[in-house]
Amino acid sequence: MLSRRGEKPAMMTSSAVSEQSQQLLRVIMVDDNPDDRLLVIRDLRRQFEHVEVEQIPAPAEWKRALEHGHYDLLITDYDLRWTNGLIIFNQARERWPDLPVIMFTGTGSEEIAVEAMKAGLDDYIIKKPEHFGRLSASARVVLEKRQQQRALRAAEKELQIRNMAVESSITGICFFDMEGVITHANPAFRRMWDPSGRDDLVGMSIRQLSARPARIDDIMTQVRSHDAWQGGGYLRRRDGSEYPVIATAAIIRSEGKPVGVVATMFDISGEKRAEAEARENAARLRMAVHAGNVGLWDWDLLSGKSLFTLNWKPQLGYRESELGDTFEVWRERIHPEDRDSVWTDLDKCFADGAVEHFRSECRMVHKDGSVRWILINASVSRDADGRPVRFRGSQLDITDIKTTEEIVRSERDFSDAVLRGMPALLFCNDEHLRPLRWNTNVEKVTGYSGAELSRMTPLDFAAPDQRERIEQVVQRIFKEGQGSFEADIVTRDGRRIPYFFNVFLSMIGGRRCLIGIGLDISERKKAEAQLRELSVRLIRAQDEERRRIARELHDATSQNLATLNMNLALLEGALPEDAAQAARMVIECQDRTDLCAREIRTVSYLLHPPLLEVFGLGRACREYCSGLSRRSGIDIQLDLDEGLPRLDGDVELALFRILQEALANVYRHSGSKVAHVRLCREQDRVLLEIRDEGRGLRGDRIDAGHGRPGSGVGIAGMFERMRSIGGKLEIREGLPGVIVRASLPIPKRES
Repeated sequence: MLSRRGEKPAMMTSSAVSEQSQQLLRVIMVDDNPDDRLLVIRDLRRQFEHVEVEQIPAPAEWKRALEHGHYDLLITDYDLRWTNGLIIFNQARERWPDLPVIMFTGTGSEEIAVEAMKAGLDDYIIKKPEHFGRLSASARVVLEKRQQQRALRAAEKELQIRNMAVESSITGICFFDMEGVITHANPAFRRMWDPSGRDDLVGMSIRQLSARPARIDDIMTQVRSHDAWQGGGYLRRRDGSEYPVIATAAIIRSEGKPVGVVATMFDISGEKRAEAEARENAARLRMAVHAGNVGLWDWDLLSGKSLFTLNWKPQLGYRESELGDTFEVWRERIHPEDRDSVWTDLDKCFADGAVEHFRSECRMVHKDGSVRWILINASVSRDADGRPVRFRGSQLDITDIKTTEEIVRSERDFSDAVLRGMPALLFCNDEHLRPLRWNTNVEKVTGYSGAELSRMTPLDFAAPDQRERIEQVVQRIFKEGQGSFEADIVTRDGRRIPYFFNVFLSMIGGRRCLIGIGLDISERKKAEAQLRELSVRLIRAQDEERRRIARELHDATSQNLATLNMNLALLEGALPEDAAQAARMVIECQDRTDLCAREIRTVSYLLHPPLLEVFGLGRACREYCSGLSRRSGIDIQLDLDEGLPRLDGDVELALFRILQEALANVYRHSGSKVAHVRLCREQDRVLLEIRDEGRGLRGDRIDAGHGRPGSGVGIAGMFERMRSIGGKLEIREGLPGVIVRASLPIPKRES
């Protein structure tokens, strides 16, 4: 077929040659001889019924044709006044690669003809009167040849595309002869045999690849009988494993005879696994539904019948066959007191086209008459007009949850009542000390409202001089898990109220929180202050009584003993010389009298050292350490600051009594043969330190000042004396031995 202007030339087959005369043939003729052109046109019109010839006598027309023309045939002369036929041919071939060209010339030569034919010229005709008739016949042949070439190229291209489709297909495709011997297999089929795809499989029998070789013979019989076959089967891989496939087979014929078979194979292992997983998931769903006591349903609202139900009937004690599968049956199981409200909510849900989800908690009646709490979660499907057509969802038995919620609610109400009635403060803060919860006593005591408390931390209630200590205690509680301390709460009106706090660390909602209880210790503090005042008065009274007894012993008893000793001396001198026994008794009485006098002086010194008032603490300590060292045998090493100023009498007396008690404990309990005493001034404080090298503290003799039981009265008195004068006492392990350390600031007037 020949194309019209502007269209590509259509394909021409041998059966279509007879139709050439019925098609418009567009011919471009390049010739500068008008007579020759007329002769050619006349001959063409005799051979072709519909022919249109565009004449090119000059270069301008040729240029315009190259730019805009579309033709079926080019006829050109060789010898042109402005060019030659070979140039015309080359330009035409560059512009229209598929255009057939005939050179019709009277001035050419054999060399020109050979050169033109080698370049691809379709025909070369000598321009002689007897050859004019040959031109139209040559045109017909050239046109048919070119159409055949085009058809061949199209067929080759189609074959190439089909081969590419076969090779790139993800479906396995193989070709085998009528005996089942493979002649070609695409990569997908080769990978089905071996994932590497290295084997081309050519020469192998299709039976070698089948997991059921006998099945191949049945399939080949069906293919021969019906030219095609489709079905399923199992193939075998190189490693011996089997896999399911869906396959098709079709006969390939050549000249009507069967020469082979083309087969397609699709590996459905994934689909089979998916089916197995789907069945397993369905079984799991049923198990989960029954285990979780969940009911499922899908109602067709137009018919009122169920499309799917699972377990909601057994959930209420019924067998599946005992109740119908209608929406109304399900509705009737709702408790009468809840039915109207649930139905009202459902009507609202169905009426509101924007609502797709429904949720409700209601009671449903069990078969045994009991009431079960049910949580309904459902979704609504609508048609194109927004009308509800499907209602699918689940129902969960939450009776146990409701019972638990009621118990929790009762317990919470009870705990809230207890907390409201507690006289103590109760609070809970997060790890940043932000308040989470508190009882009403916190508001009553501090004077702040709940809204104000929600923005405050415990440090906002603390006295400024105690905040640093409280922060340290809180950090220690976060590390150790619990702790207790005393601190003052500063109320809104500025009052300071002493409290004892017991705080522990707990995890609440995945967060670390502090939970604490605070007890008002105002009365205890008053009692302690009164007790300390009484203790100070008792200590002072004790010291006064000791001073009085020491004075009486020194002024009266010692004088009486001295007089008695003088009288015994006179009595000894008055005895006759032969009264030896009486003299010995008198001498013994004198010795006993001297011993009593010395012991009374020692007791008097211990009760009230006279040097303390006269010479001060330093001289009294030196004399006491020296005397005790002689009497006890303990090596007491004294480090005394000679520049220590005189202190207040109560202070010196308290430090001296601590020295006495500490050294007495070294003598009685430590077993140490050495004691170190240091009395000095450190900056603006006076320090007294007693250290031994004995067995150390025992479990029943621990610092009494910290309120621990089992401490001696002497140690408790030491702490009380230091508190009475505003000092600090520490008793700790010395490794080895014990260290007693007393210190207090030196008043400015004394420093």
